[in-house]
Amino acid sequence: MALKMWESIFQAQKTFLKERTMENYQIKNRWSRDVIYETKASSLKEAVQKAVKKNVNLRGADLRNVDLRNVDLRGTDLRGADLEGADLRGTDLRGTDLEGADLRGTDLRNVDLRGADLRGANLEGAEIEFHLFPSIRLLSSMPLGELPNNLTLELMRRDAYAHPHPDRFDDWAKNQGDCPYQNEDRFWYFQEKKELWKAGKPTMIDRDLIIAICKEKDWKIKTLSSKNVSIARPDTP
Repeated sequence: MALKMWESIFQAQKTFLKERTMENYQIKNRWSRDVIYETKASSLKEAVQKAVKKNVNLRGADLRNVDLRNVDLRGTDLRGADLEGADLRGTDLRGTDLEGADLRGTDLRNVDLRGADLRGANLEGAEIEFHLFPSIRLLSSMPLGELPNNLTLELMRRDAYAHPHPDRFDDWAKNQGDCPYQNEDRFWYFQEKKELWKAGKPTMIDRDLIIAICKEKDWKIKTLSSKNVSIARPDTP
């Protein structure tokens, strides 16, 4: 009986101390500074977790430098969110919408990005380690910027190969036509180079292309050891 009483007292003291350490946290919109979500929590990380559990729309949220390690963010709307410098190690980002998000300098090691949308996201300086071998669908949604000539030509050919009017690429490269993408969604996001264009079919298999892009961008793949991987590279023009 006495033991139960002391356990009750201890639990009450524990709850009291926890409540005393909780503060009021606000998640604000990065542009308007309007409050998106407000709650009492022990940290901003916990506040984000609460917001996610309540299906709060975090589009445009200011989450700079927040420790979000191992947080479950599956399916969260983070379009345009500012996550610069955030620690996202081990975070579950499956199906998360990160279109246009600022991910500069973020730690994305051991992150599950399956089904995530990274179109237009700023990945400058981000440290990326894929939890699983990434798919073509995932890589094609990521902004790749400037690439070596061989990879640039390969992606240009892949774009043309999937385009309903591939002949437009010839006219575009000769400065005799507009951009081939008028009423079509672009497949890859990279810096194209007109002077490299040569009509032809893609030459790299998907696996080799994925590995080559990751090596070029210094993106690591947790399940892959570079020591035993060989890549059949296309000729550099």
